[in-house]
Amino acid sequence: MPTTTPLEAVTPAARCPGAERILAAARTLFAQRGLSGVSIQQIADAAEVSKANVFHHFATKQALYRAVLEEAAEEFRQLLATLSSQTTASGLSEFSLRHLIQLLQDPGTTWLFLRALSDPQPTTQRRLAEEIASEVMMAVISAIDELRNAHVVPRQSETTTLAMTLLGANLFYFQLHNILPKLGDHPALRTPQAFTRSVTQLLVGAAHPDSAPLKKAKP
Repeated sequence: MPTTTPLEAVTPAARCPGAERILAAARTLFAQRGLSGVSIQQIADAAEVSKANVFHHFATKQALYRAVLEEAAEEFRQLLATLSSQTTASGLSEFSLRHLIQLLQDPGTTWLFLRALSDPQPTTQRRLAEEIASEVMMAVISAIDELRNAHVVPRQSETTTLAMTLLGANLFYFQLHNILPKLGDHPALRTPQAFTRSVTQLLVGAAHPDSAPLKKAKP
């Protein structure tokens, strides 16, 4: 994999309404076609601005792609802040539920990352996505490690595996949610709430068989 090089910064003007339209258009197009499948002109047309205006806010297409990923990651960081404040297993279940709902309500962003991370070639889009995903994943692991120190999750648990299983289960649910009704009437698959509660109980409650059941997570 190529070494990471400094990436072009987004100019301060990137917070203005025109730049926000560019980011929104770019997020949709990148999710549909990937970095290499979208031109600056196509983004400009979708945002109803000139090509020069795009370059006024973002030095290169790679800088724009990075800004799109950062914007999406910031939404997850805000969600992650709720996990850091949890002190119970039901709080972990609630975080998992909110994460799954975020995936389902914003499929474009979810596919944006999945497309980039699944690229078999060491492309720029994969490198950028891996940088963002690694940083976010480390934050999740750190938050769950704090829960382990607070005895919310078993001290013998391997927090990296727990974090990957928790988030991975949600991603798999997202990818298969349209076919879940065909799998039969399984209580754990009826709703996102039931699914995340079941997964959290499996990961946390199984190690504490005498513990009280998890409280129902809030939607």
